[in-house]
Amino acid sequence: MTIEKIMIKEPITVSPDLPVEEAIWLGTQHGVAAFPVLEDKNLVGIITQSDISGVVANA
Repeated sequence: MTIEKIMIKEPITVSPDLPVEEAIWLGTQHGVAAFPVLEDKNLVGIITQSDISGVVANA
């Protein structure tokens, strides 16, 4: 089996300036645990619900 067979072909993406609260809402609404972060259609990072939880817990 290859990654192509199991990958999400049209993932929900976020921008770097999206508020953390909105990313939490998106994850909850869509059952998504990670988001590609795009800026001008270029991948600039990946954010996970675990990353977000860690920041919120330490705030």
